Amino acid sequence: MKTTLKHLVAVCAALTVGAGAHAADYHFGNANEIGVAFGSHAVSGSFTDRLLFNITSPSAFISGSLQDVPVSISFGNTVLNVLNIDDLTLSLHAANGDLLVAIGSGDDIGGTGILPKGMDYYYQVSGVANGSSGGRYTYSAFAQAVPESETWAMLLAGLGLVGLQLRRKNRLGKTIGTS
Repeated sequence: MKTTLKHLVAVCAALTVGAGAHAADYHFGNANEIGVAFGSHAVSGSFTDRLLFNITSPSAFISGSLQDVPVSISFGNTVLNVLNIDDLTLSLHAANGDLLVAIGSGDDIGGTGILPKGMDYYYQVSGVANGSSGGRYTYSAFAQAVPESETWAMLLAGLGLVGLQLRRKNRLGKTIGTS
């Protein structure tokens, strides 16, 4: 539990620092220990950020989302974009840089998948911050270990044994009740 909290605090701190960075890497550790990670990041100009993580359980179900946080002010017929990001994109890569999935682009992006163990990955976030004060995006990720096939087999065997025991009790109860 302490490790999970430590990683979450580190992710939140890292994602809220560094306005104006053109490229940045943020490490949020072992996805199996995090459970949920979230944060926001201020950017300016053209940028590419990488959100790095690894999988050590047999495999993990990963779900991530990314949102542009536009802020504008209206003065009569004039609109001033204070915070805005154009061409915001999210993709998933292996640590060696190979593109695994181009998740999407737009103001609200999300995707899910199952990733194998023993590898390092990263989400790549890119875009052009063109608001008068740059731009800001928010990010969230969820990771949960996917049970191995042996675990599923044990679960099904246990349910089968419970079912047999209940059936046996029902038969025994009917036999005693009819005597």
